[in-house]
Amino acid sequence: PVEGVGHTDAIFTLDVARHGGLFATVSADRTVRIWDGRTAKLRHTLRGHTNKVRCVTLSPQGDRVASGGWDQTVRLWSTRTGQALHVLQGHPTRVSAVAWSPDGRRVATADSKGELRLWDAATGRELWRRQAHEKSVWNLAFHPDGKQLVSVGHDDRVRFFRADTGQPWFTLPGHQSWLTGLHFSADGRRLAVSGIK
Repeated sequence: PVEGVGHTDAIFTLDVARHGGLFATVSADRTVRIWDGRTAKLRHTLRGHTNKVRCVTLSPQGDRVASGGWDQTVRLWSTRTGQALHVLQGHPTRVSAVAWSPDGRRVATADSKGELRLWDAATGRELWRRQAHEKSVWNLAFHPDGKQLVSVGHDDRVRFFRADTGQPWFTLPGHQSWLTGLHFSADGRRLAVSGIK
């Protein structure tokens, strides 16, 4: 266990780098923390959000981390230096989900009113936006080929979009619960979805 260096309020979620060398946590204490995956020692405490930090994801290369918060911003950081790289602004309400594209060049974000946005990770420029769900989006995932973006949320639907344009692809109905989790298999042929009643 790590003592004396942890968050000072509730932890919302964490993400582990693909190579396993890092993991990131976010909290109601308004911070993002980067940890060494082998020693569990704190590497960086990232400050900048002005409200609770709700979601976090490490880039495929593990060199950057994206965090989204109740301050309506998404922040991109360097995991090596701990410095802020971009502040992505525009969501009209709390940011509820973030996801990196497989090549690490784009970041998808979503909010509690069901809006999706796609951003250029190098420049911080917004590429497109779309009203995707009637209510909050709880999770996002790119297909491993990077061509599809999938979202789930409070409206019990799994929605597929073209990642390059944001155009709707198709919707999977049938669930009778809030959908909070989704994960593609490595070959992209299967998608696991989970929820709560």
